[in-house]
Amino acid sequence: MKKIKKTFLPFTLMVLFLIFVTGCSMGMNSSSINPSSWIIGTWSDNTDTMCFVFSSDNVIQESTGLRIDFKEALEAESSVTYNETSNATTYSINMNDSSGAGTYTFTKTSNTTLDYTISSSGITVGPIELTKE
Repeated sequence: MKKIKKTFLPFTLMVLFLIFVTGCSMGMNSSSINPSSWIIGTWSDNTDTMCFVFSSDNVIQESTGLRIDFKEALEAESSVTYNETSNATTYSINMNDSSGAGTYTFTKTSNTTLDYTISSSGITVGPIELTKE
């Protein structure tokens, strides 16, 4: 797999997220955010341009110039279908509506590392390695 330039990566992820947000008016259905216990904590990439903070009831993504609080975003409206799946090595969040879908996938590669992939509108970025702080 080709390596993506480190300076290009944050921009690409921000564009993908903006495509996803404009395609979906984010809201929460009857589901709630419940990450698996193995992913709870703070995870960041090796360039310190992206960080995910997982708690028992929320996910927060922080990137250069961008902060996304999933719980706040999902509680804003109720028009999006939200689904999360989890097992011993993978945690995935899928949000979609009639105009498109976006999927965040986190795969445990060791107790201190995981791979992150985002897919939206037919475009996939990753895997990006994240390390537990």
